[in-house]
Amino acid sequence: WCTIRMPSRQAYEALSKQNSMLENDAFARFDTLANKADLSRLFEVLTSFKDQHGNHPVITANTIVANPDFPKIEAGGFEEYSYEPFYETIKRQPDGGEILGLWKEGIEQGVFRPQLHGREHVHVPAWLRLLRAGNEDLLAAFKWQCFGVPYRSRDKNKRRNLQAAFDYHDLGKEQAFQRLAVTEAAQLFYDYFGYFSRSFIAPAYIWHPVLEETLRKVDVQILQGISLQYIPQSNSYQKKIRFTGQVSASGVRQVVRNCFFEPVLQPNRRWEDQVLKRIAKAFKVRKPAILGTHRINFVGSLSHKNRDESLIQLRAILRQIQKNWPEVEFIATDQLVLN
Repeated sequence: WCTIRMPSRQAYEALSKQNSMLENDAFARFDTLANKADLSRLFEVLTSFKDQHGNHPVITANTIVANPDFPKIEAGGFEEYSYEPFYETIKRQPDGGEILGLWKEGIEQGVFRPQLHGREHVHVPAWLRLLRAGNEDLLAAFKWQCFGVPYRSRDKNKRRNLQAAFDYHDLGKEQAFQRLAVTEAAQLFYDYFGYFSRSFIAPAYIWHPVLEETLRKVDVQILQGISLQYIPQSNSYQKKIRFTGQVSASGVRQVVRNCFFEPVLQPNRRWEDQVLKRIAKAFKVRKPAILGTHRINFVGSLSHKNRDESLIQLRAILRQIQKNWPEVEFIATDQLVLN
């Protein structure tokens, strides 16, 4: 939540004319900042359900706390990186103040629980390097204050996922930058929300174990993610198996998603059936059902249809969960581990 992806329909239409890859990238087509209607409708669905303790279903809102400061970066010739806090980005949106008010309301209602996702959702050194080199796709996106687009590159050996903020191309040179990014992100999070995030999830599930030392220093005790951690190597990734309850060498606990709800990414899938089957499998072995989903499923300024259909499916899933498991408890990720 809070990262810029595609800023507007106008930006998408302009960029897609020169970059045909956008058409096949769901995030570039549909993902954007959540507006007032998005949050209101999502919270309406969540508050219409309660568990046996009176708790509503809760979104663990993994939050990017800053976005690139595009004017400052451009003024510096793409040599230096600058950022702005996420709430400054949101304030410039239509009804920006009301959007931030809804964040507060969702937190107070117990349906929205922000946790830390990082400072920015872009690999800054690689992005700036490509901008300096004159990459046409990324420069065109930059003019629209956007970075989350697929791009063409002649260098086939370079990693292509610029969204992986904690990937690295040279660990020795980038380690200090990543540590600073985590430290500043944790402080920005605390300054706005009034508490330190106890959990963290690395963008694209990519991070090196050395980063965990810094995460522990800012009191992160839980690492969210999927069953694989992608550890950057010189020209590839080492895949490391993870499971819920596992404790890493740094002392952080692993929490692994075992259910998924991604209707915009895979619109032809029978999501209600898939989610309920995975929940049943988790409960059968007395494990929590940890549902992974992305903001793209709940934002509608680029596609009202996507948002509305996702919410219809989410409501049906929650209704069936309570029917199948009336003793179900709804809880956020950090509360699951630390309470």
